[in-house]
Amino acid sequence: MKSIILFFSFLLTSVCTFGQTKFLKGYFINTESKKTECLIRSMEGKINPIEFQYKTDENGPIIKGEIDSISAFEIYGNCKFIRAKVKIDRSGYRISELTTDRNPEWVEEKIFLKVISEAKATLFVYEDGEIIRYFYSVLDSPIQQLVFKKYLIDKDKIGYNYQFRQQLWMDVRCSNSSMSSMESINYDQKDLMKYFEKYNQSNGNATKKYGDNSNKNLINFKITPGINISSLKLANPITGVNILNIAGDANFRLGLESEFLLSYLKNKWAIVFEPTFQYLKSEQESETFPTTIQFNSIDFPIGLRHLFVLNEHSKIFLNGFYISRLSVNFNSSIHNSTYPISEITTGASYAVGGGFNYKKISLEARFYTKRNLLKSYSYWKTDYSRFSFIIGYKLSK
Repeated sequence: MKSIILFFSFLLTSVCTFGQTKFLKGYFINTESKKTECLIRSMEGKINPIEFQYKTDENGPIIKGEIDSISAFEIYGNCKFIRAKVKIDRSGYRISELTTDRNPEWVEEKIFLKVISEAKATLFVYEDGEIIRYFYSVLDSPIQQLVFKKYLIDKDKIGYNYQFRQQLWMDVRCSNSSMSSMESINYDQKDLMKYFEKYNQSNGNATKKYGDNSNKNLINFKITPGINISSLKLANPITGVNILNIAGDANFRLGLESEFLLSYLKNKWAIVFEPTFQYLKSEQESETFPTTIQFNSIDFPIGLRHLFVLNEHSKIFLNGFYISRLSVNFNSSIHNSTYPISEITTGASYAVGGGFNYKKISLEARFYTKRNLLKSYSYWKTDYSRFSFIIGYKLSK
């Protein structure tokens, strides 16, 4: 238990250290149109801030840039925000929040809009919790929200206002498009970016993209060596005989992790598959029941991961795994001179863990629930559990 507390203390300390000091080259423009080159704190994980932090040089003090005094700011090669006074519809998407009014519920606000793609027609996004709204502007026209709204037709039926398609048809029409083709456009970043890029290309304009994740890896591969701290009890519940009791046995493990990021959940969730080799060899000397175990196997854990972004390079993550009874055993056996036990046949189990990534390196602590190693022997009960310390190294760029 002390080792677990120390690990998580180290985890939190490291996270705080890594999460505090990332400033990137950029600039801001104030309300008097003056441009200032500076270092801006990473906006990773923050879609639409109401303020930002910057420094005029590496050793300078941290200064707050506020929406009332800043008209635009950009982190080079990363993101760009512009201040705009716009009408925005903040009506909710949850069933409990829907009304029978299909029309937007406009409020006028001064907000920072994130630029997604910029050319003759520019696309913006605004996000605040569960609210995601897209905005657009053509040349120097006022910025408008693209309208999409869910509403109640009756208490059991939901309707959809797809006015944004009509807006695109009227204001951002591609020369070779048809009205029917607009029906395939969804109110999401991928479809809208694709449409705006097509429109700009048809008008001879190159589209500049900001924060485009299309070339980022949606699949990451990682090698995950570590140490298992294992415990194992083997007993016959009928006779009450305990022939094996191992506690705190340290042994090696090695995994190859595949992380499949779910882009439609903003890459904050991932499916994780980690074939893992583990090794356990122990001998318990007893005049009555001398017993040895050799357990070499490859398990196939699959689970979900939730990621909490701290900055461009640092993330906290939480894992949950299911380990099926399917495994590959290499000469795994239990030998006892008195009782006829030999073949190891594993049951299913679960695991939970957490840790953090910094660039290509990750550290994780993971707990595995009890697992039966003698599934085919009904008259023997085994409780095999382990606690793992895992170091990961990302192989993909």
